[in-house]
Amino acid sequence: MKKNRFLVFWTFFLLFSAILVFSVFAVDPRIIVKVDIPENYEKISPGDSLIINSEVILLREDPNKIADVVLEYFIYDEKGSLVIKLVETKGLQLRLNTLKEIKLPPDTIEGTYTLDVKASYGKITTTSSDLFEIKRATQKIDNMYIIIAVILILFITALFYEYKKFKYIEKMIKKIDERDLIKRGFVIKKVRE
Repeated sequence: MKKNRFLVFWTFFLLFSAILVFSVFAVDPRIIVKVDIPENYEKISPGDSLIINSEVILLREDPNKIADVVLEYFIYDEKGSLVIKLVETKGLQLRLNTLKEIKLPPDTIEGTYTLDVKASYGKITTTSSDLFEIKRATQKIDNMYIIIAVILILFITALFYEYKKFKYIEKMIKKIDERDLIKRGFVIKKVRE
């Protein structure tokens, strides 16, 4: 009795799996696109480069053949106006991971922008989007400049204190006259003839 249940279960399981696999690959090809802008590039300045991670998965009957997929990159401003459009063709079997760098114009206006990545295979097209912000560059102070400034300030402060010590010693030397030196026996008084 248990053997029959076991056989029936596995028969239905294999039949269901075969139908599922057949349904995925027997239908028209499908494209799945995922686009992501890394966290460091979600807020950039005009003229900077935008880095884009994109993943394209192509589901079709024969995944062993290489297929050409057209990738189109669109950047729109807040008003929906097209700022940049780039097109490239990539070959893939099943999955494609790309890292794309797009240089933004230096006269780009501040605001929130939309990145659309459109992947096309034959007549099938899929689009994925992500947002990023452009802000005017605040003056970036390099850590090296800060370190140099601190060292310079410390050096000037040390010179100032050494100068004050020197002036104090010089003042003390001027206070000591010939009588003090004679009294203490450092100088022998010459007798005039």
